[in-house]
Amino acid sequence: LFVNTNAGNVIEVNLDTLVQTVIASGGTRGDFLAVDPFNGTIMLTQSTEIVRLIPSALQFGQADYQVNEGAGSAMITVTLSSPVSTPVSVRYATANGTAQAGKDYTATTGTLSFAANQITKTFTVKITNDKLNEDPETIRLTLSDPMSVLLGTPATATLTIEDNDPLPSV
Repeated sequence: LFVNTNAGNVIEVNLDTLVQTVIASGGTRGDFLAVDPFNGTIMLTQSTEIVRLIPSALQFGQADYQVNEGAGSAMITVTLSSPVSTPVSVRYATANGTAQAGKDYTATTGTLSFAANQITKTFTVKITNDKLNEDPETIRLTLSDPMSVLLGTPATATLTIEDNDPLPSV
């Protein structure tokens, strides 16, 4: 568990260790209170210290990706907001925007598995290099079903395929 103290320090603690620390400082198990489990705030009532839990989250490395049609593929990055000591995973998928699977790109789905303390993984979207002069086309990217972590922002992203074909001659 990673926590951010009101002194600005980020530390890794075990929840049982946190309880034992409160008890060792003269408190009891009842001397700490989870104020809001959704934003992760815990107040130690016998202390001036407020500990804020920082839940780890998986998200895209950026909201918008671009690739030249002739590149053959685009590398998409997924990041974990902070390291965790256990393995985590998330599903990813592509979907048609203005680009069409099978014509402009190869549809892909899968699961990214992060080892303990790993914070970056990638997956590849194959791009079709056709001979048509086209406007830029988009592919929607989504993350879903995180295991052992939260889904962060952005959990959706756009991949834009930039055309590399010349204008037709007249």
